[in-house]
Amino acid sequence: AQSHDVTVAAPAGANQVIIHIPGAADKISGNIQFFRPSDATQDFQVAIKLNESQNQIINTGKLAKGLWRVKISYNLDGQSFYNEIRIKL
Repeated sequence: AQSHDVTVAAPAGANQVIIHIPGAADKISGNIQFFRPSDATQDFQVAIKLNESQNQIINTGKLAKGLWRVKISYNLDGQSFYNEIRIKL
């Protein structure tokens, strides 16, 4: 299933991506994959660890500028969710 409430923000000049997944932060498990369409060697994955505001902040200072695809797979209350969001750094 897709959750339409997931947001991925990359504020200009902030060198970070803010991923927001609504729900009980301690009940969500899964991972976030960053795909660089033009260079697969830069792809990476992190486990979801939301803070109390249901946000996860990922530092992008070392990431290449340009287009990325963020793929978010997670489980909540026994249901699986998947979102894919394109961002530009």
